[in-house]
Amino acid sequence: MATANEVFAEAVSVIPLVHAPVRQNQNALIIGSHALPAAGLSSRYPSFVDIAVMGANIERFNKYKRIRKIAGSSDLPSSWTADLIVIAEPVITDEHIELARRVSNQKTVVVFAINDFPDGADFRKRIFDKWKIVLPYRDHLPRPALFFIASDSLLKMQRKVPDGTSRIQKSYIPSLFILAKDEYQALYGGR
Repeated sequence: MATANEVFAEAVSVIPLVHAPVRQNQNALIIGSHALPAAGLSSRYPSFVDIAVMGANIERFNKYKRIRKIAGSSDLPSSWTADLIVIAEPVITDEHIELARRVSNQKTVVVFAINDFPDGADFRKRIFDKWKIVLPYRDHLPRPALFFIASDSLLKMQRKVPDGTSRIQKSYIPSLFILAKDEYQALYGGR
């Protein structure tokens, strides 16, 4: 049986990766120590040539030359864009959101990990006008954890689910996007 940390790691890394565009010379931006599983998973794909990590210790990834630590947005070239962005911090600041928007391109997939559903409604309002598509999804670990996936393009699976995932399979992914009535009301206020 998967632990809560393993469930969270898959939910925060597999979902954005399978929805991110597939092309050569991709970049990824990972913010927060809870988002590190996305750095490890994206490094398994040769198309990701630059994986920038902010706000986390990357010592365990030192053997991967494509993963580098950055102190802030000033460490990224002005023309740098990311195809995959994962933000999982205890507090996601406006600076995190603005950085994600600045380095996004038309097909970038962004995932935000939120602690609780009560925080979700306010957070949804903060990001709703920044991307064309903002969808909530959740997983249980052991209580529901809330995530938002955002993009300016239609979201569809671009890659197959990587081997070695303990729970998330292609047939399981749609269930992550189905919210219970009380969860939906907590996010949308009954709309």
